[in-house]
Amino acid sequence: MYLLSPRSLWVLFLIGFYIWLFIELHGSLHKFFERPVVTIVTINHVSEVNFPAITICNHNTIRADKVEKHRIFLELMESSIDKNTVIHWEDYDNVTEEYTWNLTQWALDDSHQIEDMLIECKWKLHEYCSPDDFVKVMTDFGVCYTFNGDEDNPLIVGHPGSSYGLTMRLRIEQDQYTFSEFGGAGLKMFIHPQGELPLVKMHGFSVAPGLETDITLKYIVRKNLPYPYKPYCDEKPLKYSHVYNAELCRYECEVDTIIAKCGCKDFRHPGKYIYNHCIQITFA
Repeated sequence: MYLLSPRSLWVLFLIGFYIWLFIELHGSLHKFFERPVVTIVTINHVSEVNFPAITICNHNTIRADKVEKHRIFLELMESSIDKNTVIHWEDYDNVTEEYTWNLTQWALDDSHQIEDMLIECKWKLHEYCSPDDFVKVMTDFGVCYTFNGDEDNPLIVGHPGSSYGLTMRLRIEQDQYTFSEFGGAGLKMFIHPQGELPLVKMHGFSVAPGLETDITLKYIVRKNLPYPYKPYCDEKPLKYSHVYNAELCRYECEVDTIIAKCGCKDFRHPGKYIYNHCIQITFA
């Protein structure tokens, strides 16, 4: 029977040790160059914070008393939702090839106005606000109104509780409802930082009429590390928003892709009116 000498055993032991050391070093170096990051959560108590911008939208797109003068536009908007909608061209004698199809401006002009919807508005329960404190904006949901959207002069809040926030009483004007892509009656709301394009359709929440709704907020700041740290988040400048996040970046890419491939855009898409609106029409 052949037995290994002590020297041979030591040689085998050293070879095994060096193999294990090489594997461990290779794994450690590979992990180091991948730059793994541990999420760090820090709670920072501050005396004052910026009150966020609040965007509110009516579920209805166009008021009923505004429809008749532009009835074809309502059918066009419905056709963008229902592919089976048939538009009878001969019913519209005033529509010619030179007609300007600006659904965006029509929606801005003939949607529900904040002057009609806002019954009461208070800031910190003792300062009254008015329709002048709201800015009309076009969002992915349609025409909306933003309170406290000024990036240079945001409202400041230093205490928690509903007594130090915004209180509103709103009228949805349900008797003027005509067409809504989303159905239902009420308001759609979205809370966001100043300068951020509000993606109300994507991230907003609905408020039903006839109810009192309290909304509690938490202020959370997330900072993503750029390349080479995974997942390679980079705060590149956006065309339609002064604030960067992944959802806004994807939305901008979606809009740009539609414009590039179709030569048109949805009437709710951001940007200047330099493209036709994408509408599925069957003329009969």
